[in-house]
Amino acid sequence: MINELVMLVHPKSELSKNGLGRVRSRWAAQKVGRIRKDEREAGMYLGIQAMQINGAWDGSLPVAIEVEQYYSNKPYDRDGLLTACGPYLDGLVDAGVMKDDNPDVVIKYEAKFTKVKTRAENRTIIRVRSMNAC
Repeated sequence: MINELVMLVHPKSELSKNGLGRVRSRWAAQKVGRIRKDEREAGMYLGIQAMQINGAWDGSLPVAIEVEQYYSNKPYDRDGLLTACGPYLDGLVDAGVMKDDNPDVVIKYEAKFTKVKTRAENRTIIRVRSMNAC
């Protein structure tokens, strides 16, 4: 059984803590709601695809989640990055990668940042590691 799933994601700036603070109108709130729903669905499909590619995965075990942003200019701040990746985690719950995204299931949730030279190298990777007691 595998103990790590890796997914490449592109979190939208509207979902970061600072982006959510700019929501002032009903139209903007609806737009953010649609983006959140789309990103949750993307997370679900990425989770299903990762499990199909990698094989057996036990979604009942506690997990550690690491979000790593590769940036060329200016990174998200730590809590903004973790907030923007929230819908992807909800999608992973929908896919069965983990039971829930509460602290009883997600034992560790951290952000890492790596500077790259060009914009073409910008990316965000979510790693989900099973915390099975072998």
